[in-house]
Amino acid sequence: MAKPALEAVSWGYDYREGEFSGGRPKRGVFIDGQHAGGGSRGITVTVVDANNHKVSAQSFDTYGRQEASAELVAHLATLNVTQSRVYQDAKHVPADKWSLYDNDPTGATMTPTFDADYGGEVMVLKGDKGNNGYRLAADSEGSSWQNSDGRLIEWDMKFSEDIRVYVSVQTEKGHRYLTYHPKTMTPSLKDEEYAHHGIGKVIDGQWHTIRRDLAADLKAVEPDNRILHVNRFLVRGSGSIGKVALLPAPYQIQSGFKAIVTTSDAWRRRLSSEAQAALVAMGINQDTLESAEFRSAFMA
Repeated sequence: MAKPALEAVSWGYDYREGEFSGGRPKRGVFIDGQHAGGGSRGITVTVVDANNHKVSAQSFDTYGRQEASAELVAHLATLNVTQSRVYQDAKHVPADKWSLYDNDPTGATMTPTFDADYGGEVMVLKGDKGNNGYRLAADSEGSSWQNSDGRLIEWDMKFSEDIRVYVSVQTEKGHRYLTYHPKTMTPSLKDEEYAHHGIGKVIDGQWHTIRRDLAADLKAVEPDNRILHVNRFLVRGSGSIGKVALLPAPYQIQSGFKAIVTTSDAWRRRLSSEAQAALVAMGINQDTLESAEFRSAFMA
């Protein structure tokens, strides 16, 4: 069965004379020619699934209603129902998912250990400083997690020597390593594959929780690139790793779904900066917002 046709219609750039009564097309989202949502004034968010079937349509009247921005932000936060994916925590260290990807020189070890300061189990990595590499993946062979929803990564670490953490991701332009160093530095892309970022001074022998927005870190060095899925977590250096988890980014649309935003006259200047930021995080970029026609339709 063919997928239903999806179309977003505005009164701006895709005005079609005479198609509807009065010469003005009905604004909003159409599925196989049937209006599915987005005809109300203000701003409407219509969500469809991977098969272009309508999931929901919610309108927010921004005309003289300051509370509309807060309502929109709250609604956008509900659009991704994906749960966080915890790959390791204080209750369980999956030794069968860890492996040595660089065992030269030989002798490096990975040992699940109870850490009293941490209050739970951790993986202790011990080798020849940054010359050995350790990997947490879907299995001991290093298979990809294929996580297409997680865009925030969080890990706990305790190190007293130099460390490099790599997050392997697949992007629209190929494979990338988001690479994190224990210092302050300007983000840079090297060898077309390694995106370097600093995480500050964190090699003091104390526990630190690091949280990074992977999508933002990629965009900082490749603004026109996008993450498709997250593969694995890699470390060079000796120390301890606690929790490792991937979380969906705020306002991120659930994988496989589409959100279509349709608007009416002068909608943007009636939205708070927080609401506009939420739309940008959802996938409508700032340039699009700033150059928007009064009546427009955007897809995230």
